Amino acid sequence: MQNKRIRHALVIMVLGTFFGILCSTLMNIALPTFMRVFDINEAHVQWVINGYMLVNALMIPVSSYLIKRFSFRWLFIFFCGVFLVGTIIGATAPNFNTVVIARMIQAIGAGMMMPLVNVLAIRYADPGRKGRIMGVIGLAFNCAPIFGPVLSGVLLNYLSWRYLFILIIPFLAIVLVLSFIFLPYIPHNESPRFNTIGLVSGRY
Repeated sequence: MQNKRIRHALVIMVLGTFFGILCSTLMNIALPTFMRVFDINEAHVQWVINGYMLVNALMIPVSSYLIKRFSFRWLFIFFCGVFLVGTIIGATAPNFNTVVIARMIQAIGAGMMMPLVNVLAIRYADPGRKGRIMGVIGLAFNCAPIFGPVLSGVLLNYLSWRYLFILIIPFLAIVLVLSFIFLPYIPHNESPRFNTIGLVSGRY
């Protein structure tokens, strides 16, 4: 890496994004639990997953504009904070609709953190280490969705569904604090125009 601060930034951002990807599958095993606790049917409970995936996918084209427009430091801190807010809302949700809203807020944060990590690695890694670094990032990101159902099954076997959210809160808080301390400010010199029509129509 060019300097230690960039290396520290990648470690912190990979850690935060790991939990974002973990959440994509963490709720899969909890669907029967939600149906029983909130007395809802199969079609309704699917919004826990579908809502998350829908918002997460929408953030991918938006991320390209935001990365060009704002600094890595404040983008990651802001969207990590959004992810944390969504997780707290989910942990304290009084009803199922609030759980779905919490999941969508989580997806906003997670959907932005993933592209940030990849772009930072591609832009600022030493040329001879880019492959190795991208491999490590890919390994972390591919392991996260595998751990999700396993961790969810263990938690639901002994604890309330709320711990699917509560467990993540302290780790996100630590990542957020580390981000304020270690993430460097990397200036940008682009002022792109946001393609609203492209976002709505899906034509870029």
